[in-house]
Amino acid sequence: MLLLGAAMKAAKEAGNAAMKLGTPEGLEEAVQHYTRAITLDGGNHVYWSNRSAAHVSLGKAKAAISDAEMCVELNPGWIKGYARLGTCLLYTSPS
Repeated sequence: MLLLGAAMKAAKEAGNAAMKLGTPEGLEEAVQHYTRAITLDGGNHVYWSNRSAAHVSLGKAKAAISDAEMCVELNPGWIKGYARLGTCLLYTSPS
């Protein structure tokens, strides 16, 4: 269990570092790292939220919204999940 926790933390931290690059390549890398974290612990709402942020930054509306909705489903009391979903809807809706 300790190794699994370390692997999840490492995947999240690598995703965060890749997000900070702000490049399309960095964002794609972030998606991969967050996907790894989700594979290890699909019940962690933060991983879904972070991957949603990477998707919306890449302009991948459906994926971003889907991940944000999963985040809210997993933890309906976490306000940031609703903010993430709202951001996805705002930036992906037609003008």
